[in-house]
Amino acid sequence: MINLYLLLFCLALIIAFCTAYEDMKSGKIKNKLIAGGFLLGGGIYLIGYFISVFEGDYILKIFLNSLIALFWGYLIWYFGGWSAGDAKLFSVLAFLLPFKYYRPNYFPPLSYFPSFSILLNTFLLIIIFLFFKNIFYFKETILDLKNKVKNNWFYYFKIFLNFFLLFFVFQLIQIIFRINSNNIIFKNLGFLAIILLINKFYKKIFLKRWLIPTEIALIVSFLIIDCFFLKLELMENFSSLIKKSILFLIIFGLLNFLLSSFFKKRANKKLPFAVWLLIGLITTVLLKDDFLHFFYKNI
Repeated sequence: MINLYLLLFCLALIIAFCTAYEDMKSGKIKNKLIAGGFLLGGGIYLIGYFISVFEGDYILKIFLNSLIALFWGYLIWYFGGWSAGDAKLFSVLAFLLPFKYYRPNYFPPLSYFPSFSILLNTFLLIIIFLFFKNIFYFKETILDLKNKVKNNWFYYFKIFLNFFLLFFVFQLIQIIFRINSNNIIFKNLGFLAIILLINKFYKKIFLKRWLIPTEIALIVSFLIIDCFFLKLELMENFSSLIKKSILFLIIFGLLNFLLSSFFKKRANKKLPFAVWLLIGLITTVLLKDDFLHFFYKNI
């Protein structure tokens, strides 16, 4: 009997290769390739259902994964990260790649969106590529970075303060509700914070100049109340929160610098994002994981 899981993976690989070639050749992704992927994939799932290879619940989860991928793809398109064709390509790859090729035991809500691994690997590979690419222009890169920090120091101070406030609030929640510090949500807090800070709406609302003294006053007031009344001992981790905030400010600054450079070049030169999705797909299948979790568990 034909292995339908392998057949779906091969179809995903063919679609990814064809779209990558088209993207490099013409800068466009043809809708007929995307539609063909959905139609052929849907046919394979249907056959698998009738011969009891796939259960109805499994197919529903596949559709949900693909819809979430389309939603995330739309958001990235909306914020200028890639084209509408790239968003549709990501959705069809999420539809075609069976769950057995992802890492198991994703924590909720990502258990409904295992294709997050493809997305994460794709962007991490871009960041790694940009990092090594900029090493060859080290002097110019450092000069550009220095000028950006010098001209936007107050912006980065606001980012630092918001990181600190975010960590402060999460620590408060952790203490009040006695959440274990090894909880997966808190271990991945830094990544969640970066995603939050890159968001346009966050920048529009929380980076207003008048909010800075308000945030400082709130933090200081709460620390004073804690010292005299609450006794939650928040001051004990105060230096740790500052160090953590500085660390994620540096990470955010570098990511912001590298990604803005990439998107600027992409806008000018029509860089083929489908190629990166192809590499992200292959990497996900080879590792059966995302880079972050793979290195975390093997270090």
